[in-house]
Amino acid sequence: AWICLNLSFVHRKFKLRLPPCVEGVVAPCAPALALCDPAVLANEHRVQMQAMIVRIMKSKHKVCHNALFLKVRQEMAGQTAFVPTNADFKKNLDVLMEKEYIERDPCSEGPPAYIYIA
Repeated sequence: AWICLNLSFVHRKFKLRLPPCVEGVVAPCAPALALCDPAVLANEHRVQMQAMIVRIMKSKHKVCHNALFLKVRQEMAGQTAFVPTNADFKKNLDVLMEKEYIERDPCSEGPPAYIYIA
C-alpha cells in the first residue's frame, strides 16, 4: 500500500510541516521520525515483543514454548509489519527470565513451558 502526499495541498486553518527523513538520517526536531533509524526500530520491536510476551503470559499464566511463539508471531504480524524470528523470540524470553517476569516450568515434560511470575 503506497501513500502519496499532496505537497501542494494548503489548509487555511493549520499547517503541517514534515521534516525529511533520508536514508536513516533523522531530523533533530522530529522524534516521531526517529523510527527511520534501524537501531531505534530494532529497539522498538524488542520492547513491543517483550510487552506482548508479558501480556500473553499474564492472561494464560502457563504456556508451552511453541504456542507462545506462534501467538506472539501472529499478534506482531497483525499489529506491525515486523515478524519476529525464533532467535529474536528466544533472546527476549531470556531477558524476561532475567528480569523475573517469567520462568521455565520445572514440571513440564517434552517441549519447555513457561510460567508467569510477576
